[in-house]
Amino acid sequence: MHITAAKSTLAALALLGSVQAHTRFTTLFVDGHNQGDAVCIRMDMNANTCNSPIAGIQSPEMACGRNGEKGVARVCPAKAGSTLTFEFREWVDGSRPGALNPGHEGPCTVYMKKVESGIADNNAAGDGWFKIWDEGFDEAAGKWCINKMIDNNGHLSVNVPSDIEGGYYLVRPELLALHAAQDSPPDPQFYVGCAQIYLESTGSAKPATITIPENYVDISMPGLTFNIYSKPLALPYPMYGPSAYNGGGTANAPRSPVSSSSAVASSSTSDYVQASESTTPDAPATSDAVETDSTATDDAGTDGSDAYDIPANIVEVDDTQADDNEVDGAEEDDAEADDTSDDECNAEESEGESKSDEPESSSSYSRRDVQIEGLKPEGCIMVNANWCGFEVKSYSDENGCWSASADCWTQSRACFDQAPPTGAKNCDLWNDKCNHLDDTCHAKQFTGPPDAGKDLTPTPPDLAATASRKLMALVKKYESHVMRRAYRARQ
Repeated sequence: MHITAAKSTLAALALLGSVQAHTRFTTLFVDGHNQGDAVCIRMDMNANTCNSPIAGIQSPEMACGRNGEKGVARVCPAKAGSTLTFEFREWVDGSRPGALNPGHEGPCTVYMKKVESGIADNNAAGDGWFKIWDEGFDEAAGKWCINKMIDNNGHLSVNVPSDIEGGYYLVRPELLALHAAQDSPPDPQFYVGCAQIYLESTGSAKPATITIPENYVDISMPGLTFNIYSKPLALPYPMYGPSAYNGGGTANAPRSPVSSSSAVASSSTSDYVQASESTTPDAPATSDAVETDSTATDDAGTDGSDAYDIPANIVEVDDTQADDNEVDGAEEDDAEADDTSDDECNAEESEGESKSDEPESSSSYSRRDVQIEGLKPEGCIMVNANWCGFEVKSYSDENGCWSASADCWTQSRACFDQAPPTGAKNCDLWNDKCNHLDDTCHAKQFTGPPDAGKDLTPTPPDLAATASRKLMALVKKYESHVMRRAYRARQ
């Protein structure tokens, strides 16, 4: 079988990371604020399969991935027009840097679906999905969207349309890797995931929707079997699916979200593959670093060059943040029951009906106007993904101390049992609390617990800090690679 040099090189790159040459949406940022690993994200709990592509384009898993029909306990608040950033990782727990093997070239899309409940099960597959952004091959940059995402530290960002109605939504970033699209049979590889959000909005737009997986994609679509190895590429890339909703009740053609103009600084990497709802913004240029995150990539690439190139430029991250995303809850008036007479009860019911017909004032929200589910529970002092740890009961004697210890360790077991593949680092911190509690009991300090009610959850790094941290990890990996090559050359 004849294989072109370009295809041979890219195929070899894909094989280098065969053990972990996949990816997973792990972390959501809202206006640059890190919501925490796996917080609000539906995720395959099997670490061996969670970063694998969807098995079959007609599978219900095309909607939100494996385990995507299972709602999680948390819902992240956002505002109309907010920037949502999706972090993809090749190593889901973040133990090694890298988003995806660069041989997995292809387009990106983002969809949303309005749902009655953000935490309910079995509401992903089916009708209701609308596209808010897509990008295929950026001819100006000479890169596929996936490769631009890789260069941007695994970050893909879009703006929520400002005119859509508020409420609970599933947000679905999707990557399509085309490196095996020319196989027989063709094997387009989809990587999808879903975040649960509550959108605060005064808009009323309801974009036209499609059904996923039914009538979404078909292997006959040119965009699913596009040959990324042909020279030259048969551009423009035929984007699959509907046009993206662009606000104002209109759809738009695929946009090129990253321009070549950028300000160069020395502190951090490019922040976003950024999509605006109405215009194409200027965004930092991305580096040309190539990262294949696998133990097999220690050696040089098949073309004789080093597998890792140090980023050519380090560009400034826009650290402008939006207003606080917390959505204030509205207190509900308690209904007063008065059993003194049937007439009084009927009068109260009539009054209630008449009030419900009146327009709601801006200061009085109905249950559907504010987020009432998926909030961080009151009293939660430790978060790991969608698990919450609560303070143990106060005590003043030995029995109470050891009872509190038992409660702490019970919660610890639940934390580890519920930890997704992104990790259980905060469960380890909870164990520190339990160990400290045991120490006080052994020391006969029977008044406690120590530091009662203190929130122990570490603040996750924001988007700019995350990009900087990932760049440093890449630099260290590059330096280690260079040192290994130099050592082997001396042997």
